[in-house]
Amino acid sequence: MNESIIPTPPRQCKQHSEHRSEPLGQCATLLEHLRTAPITHIQAVQTYHIMGFLARISELRQMGHPIRFRWEKSANGARYKVYYLEQSNVSI
Repeated sequence: MNESIIPTPPRQCKQHSEHRSEPLGQCATLLEHLRTAPITHIQAVQTYHIMGFLARISELRQMGHPIRFRWEKSANGARYKVYYLEQSNVSI
């Protein structure tokens, strides 16, 4: 049997669609947290059970949210990233 291979379209994000400005699911949870406090990968896993943390960060960035990170060092010298939402300097 000779089956032709049909290319599959790019996978759509489960967390949001291209036409939404606000995220859904884990992205929404993560964004809500970032609006009030920074977060690390470990915190996201332990607090919200977000296993695909970096994918969610990437999706939020693609939606236009200015998520940045800074390196910090633990007491034992291990380096890790702390993610935060860059605040706008626009005053009303």
